[in-house]
Amino acid sequence: MDWKQILLWVVGGIVVVELCEHLFLPLYWHWKMRSRRSAAGLESYVGKEARVLAWEGNRGTVLVDGEIWKAESAEACRPNDKVRITATRALTLTVSPIRKGSAPNGSAADLPRLPR
Repeated sequence: MDWKQILLWVVGGIVVVELCEHLFLPLYWHWKMRSRRSAAGLESYVGKEARVLAWEGNRGTVLVDGEIWKAESAEACRPNDKVRITATRALTLTVSPIRKGSAPNGSAADLPRLPR
């Protein structure tokens, strides 16, 4: 092999590596990650459970993952009630009380029982 062929192989290899690194891998990563839930930010709190610290009317504060947040709910809540976060708006969480024996939305526990 002469030096021109060696140079051609080296440059070709660098071009292939750069294409993979800057085009194919980012496209693959975006395709794989697009369906994942947010792991950070306010959206990651939707669906989590929280504990009511203080409540008055339809607003109060809740404790989620060791952080205190403002919250609002259409239903009445009391301190130490467990609530589920249903939505977020600005820096306020929308919550709904968790009733004893209830399960997260869409689970089999929500289905009515058939008589035997």
